Order: sequence, then C-alpha cells, then structure tokens
Amino acid sequence: MLPEALICIWTTIVRFLVPLLQGYEDAGDFTVTKRLKTSVQGNLMLYGAVGVVSMIGVFIMVFMGTLHW
Repeated sequence: MLPEALICIWTTIVRFLVPLLQGYEDAGDFTVTKRLKTSVQGNLMLYGAVGVVSMIGVFIMVFMGTLHW
C-alpha cells in the first residue's frame, strides 16, 4: 500500500499539472512561453470561478443553518 504522502503528491500532480498540459496542448500560440501563459491564464480563470461558486455555496449553507462548524 502506498504511503499517504505519495498519494497526496500524486493527487496534486494530477489535479494541477494535467489540466495545465491539456491547456498547453490546446493553446494556439506559436511559442512555448505564450502557450504556457495561455494555459495558466485559462486554468486560473477556471479555478477562480469554481472557488467563487464554492464559497457562495458555503456561505449560503452557513446562513441557512445546514452547515455547522
């Protein structure tokens, strides 16, 4: 069985590196740095939107009383 540290490292790699590489491959720029920049910008916009929607959901749950800390 894998130690928990290796599982955490693998999860981090899969969660952040794979979408970055997919965006890099989809980018239509001609240089490596511009493709990487486009990929990072797209991923930051996606993660930011997911974070905002998640935080709104958490606030709604807290104010409705369905989420107890």
